[in-house]
Amino acid sequence: MTVLGDIWGALPKEVKFVFAVSVFMYAGSTILQGLVFAWNLFGVNALNAINGCFSGIEKNCIPEQAGIFIFGINFADYWTITALIFFPTLALFAIKWYTITLRHR
Repeated sequence: MTVLGDIWGALPKEVKFVFAVSVFMYAGSTILQGLVFAWNLFGVNALNAINGCFSGIEKNCIPEQAGIFIFGINFADYWTITALIFFPTLALFAIKWYTITLRHR
């Protein structure tokens, strides 16, 4: 552990920040995928058991969910979470940048 601590201490703060953001995004994606898994395991399978899907009646089966979809966008996807964090940050940076650069003209 001391070797990892020495390596972590030698890293610049920007690298530590990027690492923290990536861990945060992966954790968020993992939590949302866990929610989808729990819904499929308990919710969908319970409804399929009530509907008689496991007894061979295929017309009443509810398919498993692939994610958390709102208006056709899968919010449990890693790249969607990345876009939700990256693009507003990029827009705020652009607004700040142009405010600073165009103020002196």
